[in-house]
Amino acid sequence: MRSEAGLSIPEVALMSVHRDTRMLMRYTHLRREALAEKLAQVSLGQT
Repeated sequence: MRSEAGLSIPEVALMSVHRDTRMLMRYTHLRREALAEKLAQVSLGQT
């Protein structure tokens, strides 16, 4: 997923040609591992 590459939701929506964020979210599937890594970075103060 492109947002895992550091892009914002509007940027991903624009690149994927979704009409609105609802459609983007419908077809977006987060990886648990990527989310866990981000949470670990935040808890360690690394952003």
